[in-house]
Amino acid sequence: KISGTLMQAHEKGSSEQLPMIPYLKINGRGEVDLNPSINIWSSFDFWTKQNVDRVGSQSLDRAVLIGSGIVVKVIPRALFLFEIKNMLNSAYQWWDNYPAPGRRLLLEAKVNLL
Repeated sequence: KISGTLMQAHEKGSSEQLPMIPYLKINGRGEVDLNPSINIWSSFDFWTKQNVDRVGSQSLDRAVLIGSGIVVKVIPRALFLFEIKNMLNSAYQWWDNYPAPGRRLLLEAKVNLL
């Protein structure tokens, strides 16, 4: 699955992109069921630079994030998830001077009691 957004957002009478709205965002995710108990996926996120202010004098760099994960159903109604986010350990910011986390490893267990 691939989706994207092309958004030219600016104030009336201005050609500068509004703050914190990337001009282009692309998201992709591919999944494969290896058998009824195992599912693997990979994800890709890209967005162009984002202005920090209205006049476009400061901006955040573009970002490319790649992730991957696996879900294993161990017993009925229980599963384990292992995920790697920002696999390339890309440096990017959520907001000006607010750096986003680097590579993250997540382990999650879910149990459905009903």
